[in-house]
Amino acid sequence: MEQHLCEVCATPYDTGAILLDRKLKQSLERNTITAMEGLCPECQKLYDDGFIALVGVRGKWDGRSIKHSEADRSGEIIHLKDVAYEGIFGQKPTTKMVYCEQEVIEALKKKKEEVT
Repeated sequence: MEQHLCEVCATPYDTGAILLDRKLKQSLERNTITAMEGLCPECQKLYDDGFIALVGVRGKWDGRSIKHSEADRSGEIIHLKDVAYEGIFGQKPTTKMVYCEQEVIEALKKKKEEVT
């Protein structure tokens, strides 16, 4: 069975595809991860409900786009309603997830504690 890693939480999930080895050898594992793309069912539901995922990464970067393979994930994920994202960052979200520095995650957690 083919599996992908969720772009947001990096959890493996089944794609429903069956992989076949052209040489008909048993070279594939029972579950083989082929890519990091798409969303697992849990993250897809949050996205469908209007949430954008902010995925924390360690260190600082120069503002350029980060590929999934380059991201040094901190393990912290925050889901924001799209309207909250727009209010905080001043722009509408154009993707289902955004990498951000760990300091952004910490600042948002602190704000949430102040509100509740």
